Amino acid sequence: MLDEQSLQVPLHEGRETFLATRQATVSLLVEVLLDEGRNAEALDVARHARSRVLRQLERSDRLANLTAEQRAGWGKLLMEYQERRTALEARAADDWRLPEDRLRYERAAREAEAEVEKKLLDQAFLILGVPGEPQGTELPAPRPGELILAYHPLTGGWAGFAADGQTVAAHRFALPPEILSRREELARRLLLPFRDEIRKARRLRILASGPLQTVDFHTLLFDGDVLLASHPVVYGLDLPSSAGSTPSPGGHALLVADPRDDLPGALDEARAVREALGSGSRSWTTEELKATEASPEAIRSRLPAADLLHYAGHGTFSGAGGWESSLLLSQGTHLTLGDVLAIEQAPAWVVLSGCDTGRSSEAPVEGLGLAHAFLLAGSRAVVASTRPADDRTVAAFFPELYRRWDREPDLAVALQQAQLAWRRQNPGADWAGFRLFEP
Repeated sequence: MLDEQSLQVPLHEGRETFLATRQATVSLLVEVLLDEGRNAEALDVARHARSRVLRQLERSDRLANLTAEQRAGWGKLLMEYQERRTALEARAADDWRLPEDRLRYERAAREAEAEVEKKLLDQAFLILGVPGEPQGTELPAPRPGELILAYHPLTGGWAGFAADGQTVAAHRFALPPEILSRREELARRLLLPFRDEIRKARRLRILASGPLQTVDFHTLLFDGDVLLASHPVVYGLDLPSSAGSTPSPGGHALLVADPRDDLPGALDEARAVREALGSGSRSWTTEELKATEASPEAIRSRLPAADLLHYAGHGTFSGAGGWESSLLLSQGTHLTLGDVLAIEQAPAWVVLSGCDTGRSSEAPVEGLGLAHAFLLAGSRAVVASTRPADDRTVAAFFPELYRRWDREPDLAVALQQAQLAWRRQNPGADWAGFRLFEP
């Protein structure tokens, strides 16, 4: 019922809020199942509830099931959306020619047209319909050696789960707001109850919701050091596991560097990334767009053919449910969250070296952000920042990540190694600000 009802609320007008206000029903069901010792079922309910908004935007399998007429309607709406976006960005490029009174009028007119664009995108996703019965939609099972750590709000407190594919352990705990700033106490409540399960695991997948989305689980103390010191850590969205497997690294890399021409560190970063990719053992061909070359149309046209996107520039998180989030491009233009959802195929790997590119809302259900949009469009892994990033310190980090990825095909392990090395070499840097997001 929640799936069907929520589709009546436009994506950009509060669907996430609609579901969050009805979360008490889900929490009650989770509590009932926990009381009966049905931990696996309780976890399944919590995971489906957390990922409901995102599952409604996941398109790969649902597109395959459309009729020819429905596919034509989907394609027509997305094409119209992209054409309108291109025209609107072209108009924005002439803002500097307008006097102040005309500029205010023009911007108001563009805002109204932007609302029409969003409705087109919403109509396109409505064609996909409901993503199947909630309890019949397959969620990603833990990989061999992987442990899922999931956390779900209850009517009074929280529930934590640890699932390795065979067993599901659960415990309940309180989470007063002041605890969120105390790392040792967070570790005691979030990790310690699952100490034995964590020690046995080779890899951790975090499924957090609400205020716990702001917690860097990889920095919490475990066995005398940060959790990342003993385990690679990824942050999952719980999209259907049938979305496909991750290909081997290599192919065409698209580098977008300093589109606003105001981040010298971004140019240094792109240059070092290009050298790191070119000197490795894997076959990469690189294409670079910088300054005025980095227009929305240029990037949208190249993304479907790219295997890797590395963006070094400004990111913003804004709007209800994150819908106004964007990557800042040349001449005052943007690559919006909607643009990403509308592309035909996203690169398999995406690295977003910009502020807030991995951020999403702190609602009880998983919301949208730029990293999430790329995963929904088909990417298999996204490295992004959950907060402001300092371009002066990250320039040396990403080349190190690529060099380690060249030797270690598991991007989670490569990121773990690069972040720990960054921590040793530059303790004052925000080495923990970037996360690896997976479907």
